[in-house]
Amino acid sequence: MSVSRGSRRWILIAAATAGVVAVVIGVAVLARPSAPATPPAAQPSMRATAPAATGPAYTPPDAAALAALPDANYDAVIPGLLDAAPAAALPIRTETFTLKADLTPLYGADRTGPPVASLPFLNFLGSRTVVAPVVVHDGEWTQILTPSRRELPSASSTGVAAAQTMAWVRTDQLVVGAPALQHVLVRLGARTLSIVNTADGGVIASYPIGIGKAATATPVGVSYLEARYSDPKQVVGHSIFLTAAHSAVADHPFGPDQGLVGIHWSAVHDGAVSHACIRLDTAGDIAMAKIAVGTSVLVVP
Repeated sequence: MSVSRGSRRWILIAAATAGVVAVVIGVAVLARPSAPATPPAAQPSMRATAPAATGPAYTPPDAAALAALPDANYDAVIPGLLDAAPAAALPIRTETFTLKADLTPLYGADRTGPPVASLPFLNFLGSRTVVAPVVVHDGEWTQILTPSRRELPSASSTGVAAAQTMAWVRTDQLVVGAPALQHVLVRLGARTLSIVNTADGGVIASYPIGIGKAATATPVGVSYLEARYSDPKQVVGHSIFLTAAHSAVADHPFGPDQGLVGIHWSAVHDGAVSHACIRLDTAGDIAMAKIAVGTSVLVVP
């Protein structure tokens, strides 16, 4: 499925063979046996400022070094990023952040070395980039989920790549945004999408979904809603909600789509039917239209 970027670029996002979308674009999904899963409890609120850390003083990259870094956009593959931990190890946070300045440096495992990428102030739609944190610790650093891949599945020795990536960013480069008090819980085995109150884990509403075919499975794990947009060339009358996740098993499951994972409306929204997208009926589409960018998305078997 493709997305207009104005004058910048188009994205193609995984859409199922039988329908087009509404809330995010999809990736293939493995239909797995239904298994109980309890949404992680809300974590203590974080702040965009943190106490001073011990260790070497931080030296920011100069303008030339920063400009030379790759942008951590949806279509980038950046080896220095970190693979996101398994969903059970990542908390569901209510905080969201935007960026203080353009080209915010991102760091991998070695925060004392040079940054591995930069994150633009504006996303591909020309809107302010919204990021979702994983954890704030080590004083001056925040770990965030990132919208790029670390490697392609075809480049992996196992044929499987991380669907979601992370990076470290200086906490003082983040601006506190509106809290996301709900999150999205997708159960692949039950084929349901639920809107969950993050504070107490209560399910507000659930909707039936279609998921990816076995060969282009929807990846499990924690991601977040990266963007929401309309593209009448792909979907008429429905928005597309893009997550920051990518297919873990296919480079381009729906042509030159970058393996993007999304959630969207489709006339065919039952069973393992997509190239990875999570397909919704009309009621689910209406519910997802109320979910804010930056909201966590948890996909479980």
